[in-house]
Amino acid sequence: MSSDLDVKLRRPIAIRELSMLAAGVLAELLRVPNHPAIELAEMDNGVVGPPTVLVIGDRDDSPMVLFKIKAKSVEGVVGLVTYSMPEIVPDTTDDEVGLWASITVAATRSPFEFALAASVAIALAGIEQSLIIDNACLWTSVAKQSPDDFARTVAVHQHYNDLLVAAEAFYKALPVSSPR
Repeated sequence: MSSDLDVKLRRPIAIRELSMLAAGVLAELLRVPNHPAIELAEMDNGVVGPPTVLVIGDRDDSPMVLFKIKAKSVEGVVGLVTYSMPEIVPDTTDDEVGLWASITVAATRSPFEFALAASVAIALAGIEQSLIIDNACLWTSVAKQSPDDFARTVAVHQHYNDLLVAAEAFYKALPVSSPR
């Protein structure tokens, strides 16, 4: 089952800006005093390297770009792929047409990866003034919501000193952690 969070891109965004904002959001979501730096690397034909673009959503030659996102000194990876929804797809509404980012938890699906993915989605949607789409309702019971509403719903309720302990508490409160 997909653990994707989707955000419509309305304008290009600097990778550095997204990284810094996502790190701050991570600390707020997990209510921890410190946060690791967030790093984005671009994947091209299975090879991970520094981003060839400094801006997400500003690449006309390739409508699909894949980024690997991680927190410095913390194990876990999140993927971010940009893709274009063309007008020619049947039953596509005007709101759906355009450039999108899909943030997904990687194969290990660790609690920290879920917290990192949520942080990236909240930061990106906040910058883009866009909604966060959780079609599978694995994160909350609402499929589409503002970044502020999403953050309020998924944030932990107490302060933690340990990032991974906070991520575990974060994950345990998500619908995806409960058997269906």
